[in-house]
Amino acid sequence: MSFLEPHFKPAQYYRGKECYVAYYVLNPYSNTLVRKKIKLNHIRQAHERSRYANALIHSINDKLYDGWNPFLDDSGSGVSCPSLRSAVDKFMLLKSSSLRPDSLRCYRSYVSLFSSWLDDSGWSVKPVALFTSDMAARYMRFVESHSHLSGKTFNNYLRFQSTLFLYFADNGWIKDNPFGRIQRKRSDPKVRSVIPPVDRSRILDFFRRSETPSFVWVMMLCYRLFVRPKEIMMLRIRDIDFAEGLLTVPSSVAKNHHSRTLAVPDDIMCFFRTLSGLDPSLYIFSSGYIPGTRMLCTRDVGRTWSVMRSALGLPDSYQFYSLKDTGITEMLEAGVPPKFVQELADHHSLEMTERYAHKSSAKKILEFNKLKF
Repeated sequence: MSFLEPHFKPAQYYRGKECYVAYYVLNPYSNTLVRKKIKLNHIRQAHERSRYANALIHSINDKLYDGWNPFLDDSGSGVSCPSLRSAVDKFMLLKSSSLRPDSLRCYRSYVSLFSSWLDDSGWSVKPVALFTSDMAARYMRFVESHSHLSGKTFNNYLRFQSTLFLYFADNGWIKDNPFGRIQRKRSDPKVRSVIPPVDRSRILDFFRRSETPSFVWVMMLCYRLFVRPKEIMMLRIRDIDFAEGLLTVPSSVAKNHHSRTLAVPDDIMCFFRTLSGLDPSLYIFSSGYIPGTRMLCTRDVGRTWSVMRSALGLPDSYQFYSLKDTGITEMLEAGVPPKFVQELADHHSLEMTERYAHKSSAKKILEFNKLKF
């Protein structure tokens, strides 16, 4: 039987010398339709037997159409076990209402590749419960051969698959996560450099002379207020308190889902005040990095930054996020207590902030290290 054929035939009532309800369901282990039969001759009255048969047919067909398969229902509870295609669709429907646009775009990319592989291998219509750790390993080998992936990208695919199948496990469709034992690959650590003042000056001058001079304020929010690129792109004019000189990063925008309020330096506030008469629902930075209805994404920021870096011949280690690293490092070097820097940088732990402090301390020690062998 082809995998694309129906995996069950609805229940029907058969009358005769023997009265029974019968239906066909796919045995996933042999890939054949198997007849299931429920005898009803023990019910002596014909009208009672007919009434019971109709109720039984209704119950069985409801479960069959919902994905139930008695071969996969060890407990006898009638828990549905949908096809992989159906289960993936349910996962994406759930996530589409809660994920940020950037994250949703990544999820759709992962799902697209996985769905194509399921279709090509004939697994789309098979029950989720049959997807084994061996199949998981086969898929990850396919991912690895699909294109030249870095260790980090491979791990991102693996992380997504684990998230997907943990969702299946939470719904009772599988017992264990088949991707749980696959080893992550070694990935190179992030390479970002602190940007020295001389190069920051060149970058500032480049954008002031460019077609998108407002990108300067995108950089300032990252460098001086430590707002993450994705958060910057999601900020709206209504998040600015013009009277108090404050900027709120709402919980719906913040990476850690905790709202935070930032005191805005005077020069950035002067720029913000030029937006005070505009529609509060507009994004602060839209197309051209001016207010608008279209939300940009971090890839837009990355492309703009890459054009500048190429034009000025700056190293690849100067990434946009380096601005935040630079601001944190310089603030610690200026003697600001790490606890305050942690709060401003929205780090989940002081240990993360103190990584920057350790680098600063090492440089200070070098000033006094005059030892000679």
